[in-house]
Amino acid sequence: MSNLNALVLDYCARQIVGGTHMTFGYLKQLPVLLPSFYSNGRKSFVRDRALELTYTSLSLTAFARDLDHNGPPFTWNEDRRAQLRADLDAFYARAYHLDRDELRYILDPADVKGPDHPSETFRVLKEKEIRQFGEYRTRRLVLEAWDRMEADGTFVNLGLGAGQIVGAAPTIQEPVLATLPDGSWVRAAQQPNDAGAALTAILKAINGPSPSQAIRLAAAMMLEPHLLTPLLPEARAREWRRLVGQESEPRTGNVVGFAARTNQGWGAAVSNHRGTARLIENLSAGTWAPGPGLDAFDTAGWPDGRAGFVLGALAALDLNATVTSMPDEVRDWIAHAAAA
Repeated sequence: MSNLNALVLDYCARQIVGGTHMTFGYLKQLPVLLPSFYSNGRKSFVRDRALELTYTSLSLTAFARDLDHNGPPFTWNEDRRAQLRADLDAFYARAYHLDRDELRYILDPADVKGPDHPSETFRVLKEKEIRQFGEYRTRRLVLEAWDRMEADGTFVNLGLGAGQIVGAAPTIQEPVLATLPDGSWVRAAQQPNDAGAALTAILKAINGPSPSQAIRLAAAMMLEPHLLTPLLPEARAREWRRLVGQESEPRTGNVVGFAARTNQGWGAAVSNHRGTARLIENLSAGTWAPGPGLDAFDTAGWPDGRAGFVLGALAALDLNATVTSMPDEVRDWIAHAAAA
C-alpha cells in the first residue's frame, strides 16, 4: 500500500498510463518492489508510518491488530501526516536508486532544468499547496526527509546507503535452506561458461539496479565460494559449507589464475546480455539491472542457489570494505566492473 502511494511510483505510472483508467494491464506493469525487498528493518520503517497514516478510525481496528498494534487509533494531525508521507516518499525514492537530483526532478522538473522547462509532474499538487501554504510543501518536506535520513544514518541502517546492494533479493528463503540436502550447490567441475551462469543467476535474483561492482563481487564469491566463508556468521558459514562443499573451505593467499579462468566467459555473457537488453546498464550511476528475457536461461542448481545466498549475505556487509578485503587478483577484477 505504501509503495503504491509513493510519489516515485506515481511518477512511473504517469509514464505508462495512456488515459485516466488504470486497467489491470497497466497495474501489472508498475515496478512494485518484491516482498523479499523488505528486510525486518525496512518492514518496520514502512509499517509504523503506514499504520499511523491509516489507523485513524475504530473501523480499522482489525487492520491495526494485524500489524501488532493494540492501542487506540492515531489522532489526525495534518502536519504530522505530511511528515510521515515525506519519510515514506524519501524512503521509496532511495529504494528505487534515485539520487537527490533525480528526486528533485520527479518532484518538480523546473527545479532542476530551470523555469522554462516544458515538462511537469505533480502540477495540481504543487499549485494546490502554493495556494494553501504559500509554498510547494511536499517538495520541501520530502527533500528535508531525504537529507535527514542521509545524515543520521537511517539509509545506511536500512541497507540503502551508498555502495550497499539495494533491492538484492535472495531467491532461496531461509526455511527452504534447511530442507536442501548436503552438497546441493556443488559444481561437479568448473566449466568455461560458469561465469556467465553466475551473472545470469545474479540478474535474475535482483529486483532493480545494483552497483555493477557489487554484482561482480557477488559473482566472484559464487565462483570462489571460499571468499565468502570467513565473512559469514558462524551458523551461516556452516550452512554455506554444507551446501557448497569443498570449494567453500577457507584458504590463505591470493586466488591465482582467477581472472584468466573468469574473463572469457564473463565478457561474453556481459556483452550478450547488454546487446539484447537483458542487462540494463546505467553508466552515470554505475549500476546494472535485469531486463526481460533472463528466464529463458536455465540457472537451476548451484547458480541460483549460490546467487540467492551470496546476495543475502552481501546485503549485511559494507561493499567497499568487503572489496578491499579481497585477494589482490580478485580485487583488481572487481574494480574494473564497468569495463566488462
